[in-house]
Amino acid sequence: MKTKSLLTACNLVTICSLACFACNKKFDMPPPYAPPNLTPTLTIAQLKAQHTFGGYEIISTDDIIEGVVIANDSSGNFYKQIIIEDTSGGIAITLEVWLQTLDMLHQGTEAVRLSRSSYSDAYWTPAQMLAHHSSNGCNLQPGDLLGTGTQSGPNAGEGGSLLELSLGGKTPLALPNGEKRSFLQDGDCVILRGFCERPGARRIGLGECRGTVLPARA
Repeated sequence: MKTKSLLTACNLVTICSLACFACNKKFDMPPPYAPPNLTPTLTIAQLKAQHTFGGYEIISTDDIIEGVVIANDSSGNFYKQIIIEDTSGGIAITLEVWLQTLDMLHQGTEAVRLSRSSYSDAYWTPAQMLAHHSSNGCNLQPGDLLGTGTQSGPNAGEGGSLLELSLGGKTPLALPNGEKRSFLQDGDCVILRGFCERPGARRIGLGECRGTVLPARA
């Protein structure tokens, strides 16, 4: 009985020691924040005033604007809009998500748009998100990019992820070539397209970014 009690005590000491050492992790401190050495040359309002509406225009000057950047993204979901604003105005950058499957590519079928929504449908304000992060001990620093999380709209086609667009996988998306998708598959090409536009002004495109899902390595 005495030996059994001694073994039990030793086991408890070992477990407690392992727990203490496991909790005593040392992490490298992030490097101190150093703001970029840039001086703004224009406000957003001045930038807008420089360029007239109508046809194409070549911009040959290097102008720098300064503002707050807000992006509606969460890990694993879609960026759909980025807003840059200062005290004089703002620029809304809309991002769309398109999909082209491998079969669509072989059939010559163009990509289909999956999602597009607006930050105007956001539930939380930037001030509320900042309070949420800081109250939980998040070490926010000047210059950090603050994302809203999944930004969905009230209408069909405005979901923030395939999981939302397919209602949790219960209603697969029907593609133009007859295929259906609830989740991405090997060979699927996801395309992000960004642009700025408003009524009465010409649309400014920002190009596109493509990524193709590759099969897992054996």
